[in-house]
Formats: sequence, structure tokens, C-alpha cells
Amino acid sequence: MNKIEFKLLSTDWFIKECRWILVKENQVNSVKDYLDYLKRYTKYGASENLYFRGQLSKFIDMKPSVARKNEYLKNEAKLYKENRNANKSIIQNLARMQHDGVPTRLLDFTTDPLVALFFATQESLREDSSIYIFIRPNIDANSLEIKFSSFIATQQNRNLSTIVNKFNDDFHESLSLTRAKEIISKGLFIQPNTVVDEENKRMLKQKGTFAIPGNEIKDDKIVEIIPFENDGSYEEVVIPFECHEEIRKELEDRGYTRENLLGENNEEIQYINTDKNVIQLINPRVTKFRGYQKKYSVTAVTNMLLTYSEMQKIGYKIALKSKADVVWIWFKRDGAPNGINIVTQQWFKRALKSFFINIDSEDDEIVDYGELILSENRQDGYVCSAYYYNHPDMPAKHLAVSKNAITVNLDIKKSSEFLTLCTNLLKGTKLFITYKINGGEERSTSVTVQDAKTIIILEGYQPGDQVSGDVTLIVSILQDKNIMDEYGIDYENLTGTFICRSEKESMVYGRKHFFIK
Repeated sequence: MNKIEFKLLSTDWFIKECRWILVKENQVNSVKDYLDYLKRYTKYGASENLYFRGQLSKFIDMKPSVARKNEYLKNEAKLYKENRNANKSIIQNLARMQHDGVPTRLLDFTTDPLVALFFATQESLREDSSIYIFIRPNIDANSLEIKFSSFIATQQNRNLSTIVNKFNDDFHESLSLTRAKEIISKGLFIQPNTVVDEENKRMLKQKGTFAIPGNEIKDDKIVEIIPFENDGSYEEVVIPFECHEEIRKELEDRGYTRENLLGENNEEIQYINTDKNVIQLINPRVTKFRGYQKKYSVTAVTNMLLTYSEMQKIGYKIALKSKADVVWIWFKRDGAPNGINIVTQQWFKRALKSFFINIDSEDDEIVDYGELILSENRQDGYVCSAYYYNHPDMPAKHLAVSKNAITVNLDIKKSSEFLTLCTNLLKGTKLFITYKINGGEERSTSVTVQDAKTIIILEGYQPGDQVSGDVTLIVSILQDKNIMDEYGIDYENLTGTFICRSEKESMVYGRKHFFIK
């Protein structure tokens, strides 16, 4: 009889080979990178279930402003009373207060990804920023759920029974205490365009909407607001500080300006000045190039975050001071592992231009500095790479498994002449198989599902051989688009023991061990 053994492997060659994909995928360095990255979310955007939020990466929580200080939360009802307009609904008042900078329990989101990118890159601090992407069902701003969740902001007494009774009296409802607990115990996303207020120009221009976080309830009393980062089903995309300056210029060209989105004057963001202590030169060395020309090489460790233009100016000074014919400079963030560089600069004298231009790669940017020419290559994944290596135990965030997720069935069966893959995975699904025949050397092959039963061709296999190995469902981003759309970008539409999903791994994939004799 065929014997099938289940074995989930958390670390092996496949994980090592694929991890770099996810490291680079979680970082974008330009508007084009960002828009290309978001193409995988197209079907979610069409269903109006896609939300974006931009903020500095150092703010690790997603608490609404009223929950950031105890005095705000304690005086939430007072803040509302002082700022409310009697002619508007509670949610309209909260929305206007939010945009006026008054602390509220609303959390800003937008349905326009470039608006989120705008806000993520507008700070004057030298910090990385992040875009948080949520896929969520939404609810109308006029629904009972939103009315009650926002009503809490108006009440000084945080006893839930008292709040429910007051809400039922004011709105002529019959909300039960049990149902009230269900509503406010989880976050709610407000359906776009249902918070209607023609006077709130900012919300209209920013294609803004809101989420209301859930509440922690103890002994029938609301004691705390639950931050959104406690919810595992979102994705974070990092935008390195080095790219902010150029991204802002790209966004301005597309009309995403402070004047258009905030009604403020467009002013260039000023960062603190750099000085001679901004970098540390590591392992400077002089060698010969082409036998007679002087070559200078050095690693420049940045003690503060720098824009690409600042690094060019610093590199230019280093190159001039070296008096070398060719200068190689590797810029690296302080604390980043060796080999995880921000940018590689190759400076050379104008007389050598034709020689170096001929060997430059397509990814290199050529900049003319007069007496010197710069050939610059920017590394795409340095922030996420460094972050991953420095935080190996950081929990991975995955999208929530769909209620209608398909339980994956997969088996390998033996016939008289060949092996057959039996599965309910869709036609076109890509799998990878590693195997050993009779305990020999390890081999591998790829398989594309053709039907409920797909013949597997294994090199060297003969009827009667003993075969052991692993069948792997490669990560979603490597599948064809139609497969990824059906399964979800994080395989959120698949479930079962075949699917490997954990906070210890940054990817979701499928794995089954088999042993046939």
C-alpha cells in the first residue's frame, strides 16, 4: 500500500530560495514601483474593500488620536461637545473634528493609494514610512453599527448598559446588550462615500474614509480602544526615507500636492543639515586600475538617514578628495549587515566616460558632475533586508482566511507505470517537487496541475522504485495572475493541513511530504 506521511518543514532550501522575493516585495522606492506592486490588489479595489493608510514606520501602532493620551480618552465626550455642530450627525462631526486635528476615535484611511503615499512621505523627520493595506468588508455610515460605535464618543459614562439604554432612547432603537458588545468589540471600516458632508472638502479631495477600532470591555465597562495592529490581516509596504524626496516630486507632477489635498501652501520640506560626522568611512583602500590608474574604494556608513541627493553630494566630495581616477563608494545604513547597501556609486574622471558608459548595466543612473561622472546603482531591498535580519523573531502578518476558503486536498498515487498527482487545486496551479528514488541523490521538478489527476514525470523513476519527497505549492506571487486572483495574494482563499501559515514565516505556501513504495 502507498504510505503518505505529512511533514510541515519551517526551514529548508525552498524557504531560503523564496524569502528574498518577499523581502524585496515589501519595499517600494518610487511611485512606479508602488503602482506596479498594487496591481495584485486590483480585484479587491474593484469591490471597494481595499483601504490604504500612510504613516511613519516608527509609529508601530495604529491607535486613533484619542487613544494616544489618557487625558484625551478621559475627556473624549467633552471634546466632542466642544466641537460638535448640532446640524450634523455624530459621524459627520467626528469626521470634521478628525480633519481639524481634534482627537477622535476615528482612524484615517483612503481608497486612493497615492493619497496614502503622499501622507507617508510628507514628514520632515528622517524616518522610513509605511503604507498599510487592508482588505476589509465595509459598512454604511448610516448603519446601526456605525451609529452606535460613534455614539460612544459622545458619552462620558463608559458603562456599556448605560450607553445602550441612552442610545436606544435617543435613536428609538432596540439594540440589545449582547449585540452591542459584538458591534464594538471589533474594528469597523466605513463604506467609502457614505460619510456625506459637502463642507468637509478635505475628505472629498483625499478620497478619505474611516475605520473605528474595537473596544476592550471589562465588567460591562469600556476600558480601552484596541489598536488595529493587533489584527494580523494587513500588509505593510515600506518606503525608505532615501526615496521620499524623489517620490514627493513624482506625486507633485501627478497633482498630489499640499495645496490640492490639504488646502495649504506648497512648501519644500526641510530636513536638518548634514555635517562632517554624518558618515563613517570603513576600510578605505587604494589599488591600481588597469595597471596604472589609481582606484579608491570605501564603504560609507551613514550615521543618519540621507536622501539620494545628499549621498551624491557626499560621494562627490569623497571622490574629489581622493584624487583617484576611479572611485567606488558603497553607502550602507549604520547597523545593516555587510552586503546590505543603499546605493553603490562609481565615480570616474571625464576622460574615462566612454570606457565606463559602455560597461554600465541598464539599472545604472548616469549623472554628470562636470570634472567627474557618477554611475549610480541603487539597491532595491536594503531596508526590508536589514529589517528582516535584525528582527528574525518578528511575527509575520497574514490576511485572514476567507469564510469560503477551499480545503486543499492533495495526494500522490502510484500506478503500474507512473505517479499521479490527485488534487482539487485549479488547473494551472504551479507546484514544485523534490524527491529521492531508492534513497539516492535529491532531484527536483516542477509540475503544473492539468486536471483532478495529473501525471508526474520523475527522471529515473521505474515502476517498483521507492520514492520519497515533498510537494510544494509555491507562493502566490509566483503563480499566474488568474491563479493568484482565485487563491488570494496570501492564499487567504485556501485552507487545510496542506497550507503552511504561521507567524514565524513571512510567506504562506503549501507543503506535503510523501513516501511511496
